[in-house]
Amino acid sequence: MPPQAREEFGTIAAMARESLTEMRRLLGVLRSDGAGNGPERMPQPG
Repeated sequence: MPPQAREEFGTIAAMARESLTEMRRLLGVLRSDGAGNGPERMPQPG
């Protein structure tokens, strides 16, 4: 495989891993039960 193609596939793989990490973080926020396991869901002062 040419070096340029390897670099492109590496970039694609890195972006896919980053996207999965962000999706897991988002699902964690959506699934939080408000019992201190996730970020506060109420508006903060200020």
